[in-house]
Amino acid sequence: AAAGDMHKVIWDVPHLAHSRMVADSKIVVFFVTPVIANHYAELFRRSLPGADVFEIHSKIAKAKRKKEAARFKSAAAGIAFASDVSAKSLEAPGIREVISIGAPPSKGLHQQRLE
Repeated sequence: AAAGDMHKVIWDVPHLAHSRMVADSKIVVFFVTPVIANHYAELFRRSLPGADVFEIHSKIAKAKRKKEAARFKSAAAGIAFASDVSAKSLEAPGIREVISIGAPPSKGLHQQRLE
């Protein structure tokens, strides 16, 4: 039951934020691992057809990751699912909410997300 409850929280928090999005706003959701970020990005793509969903983490080749970060920065709105990348690489105009699900693996990563 606890795992199911955690999945519901992980699922509901970004959905709630997305439902409250206003035009020209963005959300960044940080996860502990790239695998989890990928999982939820895929689920969001399927559940919100037409929504701008971005996926940025170390399991994506660096060139593709940089291209995806540039797309996120230039997009008018959207939701980015990330994990172990520098928060600085996700700095973009219009970010309204940053959601961190799970504790980052290091103090340094946590501080980057807060800056």
